Amino acid sequence: APPPPPAVEEERPTACPTAFGEARPEVDDALVAGVRLREGARLLGASAREEPRVFALAVLGSTVFALCTVFAATVVGRVTDHTILPALRSGHTTSAALGGAVAAIVGLAVVKVGGILGRRVGAGVMQTRLQARYRRSVTRAFQRLPMSWHQAHPTGELLAFANSDVEAMFWPIAPFPFACGVIVILL
Repeated sequence: APPPPPAVEEERPTACPTAFGEARPEVDDALVAGVRLREGARLLGASAREEPRVFALAVLGSTVFALCTVFAATVVGRVTDHTILPALRSGHTTSAALGGAVAAIVGLAVVKVGGILGRRVGAGVMQTRLQARYRRSVTRAFQRLPMSWHQAHPTGELLAFANSDVEAMFWPIAPFPFACGVIVILL
């Protein structure tokens, strides 16, 4: 039998082209992911410190929602055990028992909706305030630059920095209070 052909090693590129055609060295994806995670966590923490009251409102709303979600199982279980099953066994129930069951479920739902509103309004206000603050900051920085710099950069690029980049930067702020509420559920 003929000998097997020699193994051919794949040649890995040593550089990756960027959007502008320049070469950049290859990077370790795990390292980049770790750096991005730290930067993201730092941004979330800084954002919470910039709007502490609104963030506290959003987290409080998220916590109320989380606790109501957990407590709903208890309420439905008690309504089932103390109202529905006895009514099915005996064939009748009282209006007071039904009223109490309805009041418990509707009351819990109203509190849960309050938590949802607190979380969503707080997160939305926080996100909007931070975006507005940083748009103004970017715009002020642009105003300090010389006219020659502005002439060298397209207007659309500058608008993207002032709007789209700021929006993208603070997009994770909206779900952040919800994530805090999920931690409450897990605890």
